Amino acid sequence: MHKLLLFLLASTNRYVAALGWLLISTPGISATLTVVNTLDSGPGSLRQAILDANATNGLDTIIFQISGSPPFAISPVSPLPALTDSAILDATTQPGYTSQPVVELIGIGAGASAVGLRLGGGGNTVRGLAINRFDADGIRLESSGNVIQGNYIGTDVTGAIARGNGQYGIFVWNVSSNSIGGPNLTERNVFSGGNDTGIYILNGTGNIVRGNHIGVNAAGDAALGNRNHGLIIFNAGANTIGGAVAGARNLISGNTGSGINLNGSASTGNVIQGNFIGVNSIGTSGVPNLGDGITLNAAPANFIGGTNDGEGNLISGNGKAGILLNGTGTRRNQISGNFIGTDLTGTMKLANVLAGVTLTGASSNNIGSALPSARNVISGNGQDGIFFATNSTGNRVQGNLIGVGVHGTNALGNGLNGVALNSASLNLIGGDADGEGNVISGNTNAGVWLFRAAATNNSVQGNLIGTDSTGRAALRNLTSGVLVESPGNSIGGNTTGAGNLISANGHIGVWLLDTNAHDNIVAGNLIGTALGGTNALGNVNAGVGITDAANNQIGGAAPTERNLISANGFPANNGGVFILGSKATGNRFLGNFIGTDLHGQNAMANRYEGIYIVGGGSNLIGGELAGAGNLISGNTTRGIRLTNSIGNEIRGNLLGTRLDGVTALGNGQFNVEFEAGCRNNSVGGVSAVAGNRIAHTGTYAGGPFAGVRVRDFATNNLILGNAIFSNSALAISFSGLAATASDSCDGDAGANMRQNSPVLTHAYSGANTGVRGYLNSNPNTSYRLQFFASPACDASGNGEGQLYLGDKIVTTGTACSNSFVATLPGAVPADHVITATATDLANNTSEFSACRPVASAPSLNIAAVAESDQLSLSWTDTVTGFVIKETDNLTPPVQWNLVTNIPIVLNGQFVVTVSVEPGNRFYLLSFE
Repeated sequence: MHKLLLFLLASTNRYVAALGWLLISTPGISATLTVVNTLDSGPGSLRQAILDANATNGLDTIIFQISGSPPFAISPVSPLPALTDSAILDATTQPGYTSQPVVELIGIGAGASAVGLRLGGGGNTVRGLAINRFDADGIRLESSGNVIQGNYIGTDVTGAIARGNGQYGIFVWNVSSNSIGGPNLTERNVFSGGNDTGIYILNGTGNIVRGNHIGVNAAGDAALGNRNHGLIIFNAGANTIGGAVAGARNLISGNTGSGINLNGSASTGNVIQGNFIGVNSIGTSGVPNLGDGITLNAAPANFIGGTNDGEGNLISGNGKAGILLNGTGTRRNQISGNFIGTDLTGTMKLANVLAGVTLTGASSNNIGSALPSARNVISGNGQDGIFFATNSTGNRVQGNLIGVGVHGTNALGNGLNGVALNSASLNLIGGDADGEGNVISGNTNAGVWLFRAAATNNSVQGNLIGTDSTGRAALRNLTSGVLVESPGNSIGGNTTGAGNLISANGHIGVWLLDTNAHDNIVAGNLIGTALGGTNALGNVNAGVGITDAANNQIGGAAPTERNLISANGFPANNGGVFILGSKATGNRFLGNFIGTDLHGQNAMANRYEGIYIVGGGSNLIGGELAGAGNLISGNTTRGIRLTNSIGNEIRGNLLGTRLDGVTALGNGQFNVEFEAGCRNNSVGGVSAVAGNRIAHTGTYAGGPFAGVRVRDFATNNLILGNAIFSNSALAISFSGLAATASDSCDGDAGANMRQNSPVLTHAYSGANTGVRGYLNSNPNTSYRLQFFASPACDASGNGEGQLYLGDKIVTTGTACSNSFVATLPGAVPADHVITATATDLANNTSEFSACRPVASAPSLNIAAVAESDQLSLSWTDTVTGFVIKETDNLTPPVQWNLVTNIPIVLNGQFVVTVSVEPGNRFYLLSFE
């Protein structure tokens, strides 16, 4: 250091009379330098103290002992020299200091580009000053290891009046390991009052910013904002903003820009924890930053919040988003444990004006995780909870509470949607592992909204959407649970835990809306029930809706892909599923339970239909693959209803039964109904596995009701290969309750062109089953006749068809009629009845025919005629239509030839006598 000494006249410790003063340097020795006046320069001035401190190599201390009454104003008329050697500049030593500065460094006259204090050399400490109105920065750190504590930078000494510096409150310029503020109250800095930015860290690492007020007054209860951002980190990594203990919390509010702005690819590894951003000092009301709470521009791999107590930030009340992740370089950031849009308790709204979190072109970021302590509460925001904008890809949103309070039991909705994805792809909302699912409930619009064509390949898995965190009480999103207006996304999945609970929402559980919503998969979800799938918690309008959307798959053939779609449509008088619009084509409903509980054993009725198709075409309900059939039972009205719909296929389903396909679990009205304008639809088919089981219709609001009803102006609707039984009215009905009378040559019109049914005259069962009858219909036309067996006839006399037996093609003649004999595989018990339908080449299927009881086929008795070379072949005369055939060789293929001998009636027997021929001879009684 430099030190003014007297000449020594002897080697004693006494000073002798001096002839003068000498300034000498004693390296490494610290000095205490005192500021005793407010002058710009000269002895006792701050300028002189800095010069003197720079003249030494040790750690000097500059103290303040200005006489008079505080506050004291020091107004340099030119820039102060930089501190180039380590020094402690401590204005808390000024008499009169208690908890706020009493010495004010005013730069209004210091000239262009003047900086209040420049710290070079490293290891400096600045305490207790108010530094304001410099043309450039209040403090500029040009060295590392500095400590800045207890200063008001950009305000007066009260911390209540704005006196901003022209550039930054403090500029950390390409240096590291500086400490700004601290966990104790006396260490708090105030960076407010109209600085361009409160704190600007450029290219530095390891800097710590703790316990400061940035953009608010010293009391922390009113805005005193910086003109731009509160804190900027530009291409600077591994800095810490805040901390887990309460004293480390920065209050960053009231700024014109964002609270915190991280910019540049080198801004990585920064930790932002425990701060209040956009609120007052106690976290109960807003002191908004007019921009975002936190903005990341092309900044990767930073940490916002944390998983330990106190590490989460409160980011609320801001003028734009709570957090903005912007740009393709903004990737691999972790956002954990924060309250975004709520007050400090997490139970009251304190909205960010836009979304809680916005991602714009950002990729591979994590918002929350499976750890409960990583959960963010993203609720109460003015727009969406989380908003994904264009080209935001590969991000994960897991384990958060979105639209509900911290306990997950009260609604605290975001002003628009819980999560919205606009042209964003390959993002994961939730997950199939424990804890990865979000609670997305209580929001003003949809729980999750995917929209525009580029919002594709996103997955929504394992979430509770529309319920509280227990999954057993309603916290509805006011519109739909999941609204999809984009292609190729997955709602749920085929792995354990991937399914969502989508219940209690104010409109539709899952709504696939408009032409962009194609090729999506909705699988493995509970839609309209409480968690567990045995109690009702319905969506108000419908469980699943498809409006002008094509080629989507709802469910799947595997049990894990099954959706449970039940208890929906109350009180809006809608149902489980609707498919609406001429562009709603090619959709597939596979393996779902619709109207039952999770086990397929008990009714959990959708308010109206299980499935309602209006104008939709070429959709598939069920299928021929094992497991593809739906269970559509227990619904209040129809199982499936179609209006103005073309080319839909209904295959392999159970309608009106439990999962066993037999026990009653009826829909309240028709199992299937085709209304006016329906054509070219099919129920079942010619394949052995295409048929549906259609049973146990109820008597809701009238009745009885047919298994399948085809109304007038509905034509070309194929009904083949089904098991239709135990319905409260006809198996198939053309509009009315009674069977439709056949007309000669079938020239009438109406439901399925009022296709005539066959007339059965005989039915016998033995090794197989034989049926004789005739069909009168259009002349010279081929028809497919299908035959069915049932234990009993319907009370109307027209049968149902519980067991499909087989087909026969019959072609009518010029006179419109032709008889037939059908030999069908398998034996039918003699106490059963046979019925049949007829289907023309245009796929109009008739009602079922009148029943024909099954008689046992007679036995053929063979006996030798006494005293002759003849045999007597006989059978009972109580049956008709049988003939004798013979062959001499049973080696396949067997050629049976008709025995032309005419039978006579003798003693109640038909008897045919034939001559005995040489060699073997075999006889067969055949129904022809």
